Amino acid sequence: MEQNIKIQPLISIITVCFNSERTIRQTIESVLNQTYTNIEYILVDGKSTDSTVTIIEEYAPLFAERGIQYRWVSEPDDGIYDAINKGIKLSSGDWVNVQGSDDWLELNACDVVNLYGANIDVLYGFTRMIMNGICLRIGQNMHDNLEQETINHQSIFMKKYIHNEIGVYSLDYLLASDYEFLLRAKNAGYIFKNIEVINSNYSLCGYSGSNYDLSTEENARVKFNHGIITRKELFVIRLKLKLRKLLKIMY
Repeated sequence: MEQNIKIQPLISIITVCFNSERTIRQTIESVLNQTYTNIEYILVDGKSTDSTVTIIEEYAPLFAERGIQYRWVSEPDDGIYDAINKGIKLSSGDWVNVQGSDDWLELNACDVVNLYGANIDVLYGFTRMIMNGICLRIGQNMHDNLEQETINHQSIFMKKYIHNEIGVYSLDYLLASDYEFLLRAKNAGYIFKNIEVINSNYSLCGYSGSNYDLSTEENARVKFNHGIITRKELFVIRLKLKLRKLLKIMY
């Protein structure tokens, strides 16, 4: 009797890091221990000067035991999005997911591509916002609300062909290029689907979580460049951020 065997699509998970020795283990182990195993894991290190690369190398045999492809590069880059773009170019999966070096996936996170991925271009769940080990809130990602706020990239599984068709992340932003890319994908008509499960964890102690003002200004600039807000609205946002900075200095 012929068996109907469902083939798991390959998922490329990309982590970019620099001097991440304090947090990188949790990120790596969240990939290593996935219930879904048809994964390639690509780490792009920005030439760390601490023990990050040593830790990365330490996990190679553990990934080999599980039959998970495991690759890394360590070289200087031009920031977070340049490093992510390197990882995307190295990837060969059907789906792509990006984790920061202090973020981590829930252990069944990758299963969503088999459960919900048919005829979908972008799958995304909810993200826990973590500060010093405490969950402050759950990021309620909603694609229909992209004009107001972005979707946490930690929760997103995106078809690789989207990058082949509309490009990679812009280097014009330090923190908001993932938002800009999602708006490009939405405007290009790709199909988004929200999975109402928590599938990732985002540390607010990292670079993006610790730079609220820069993130807010860049998100506003993205909205302006995509025609979501006017030049006057952009000016008001920038003015409020300047006043906020001034008040911090004064008090």
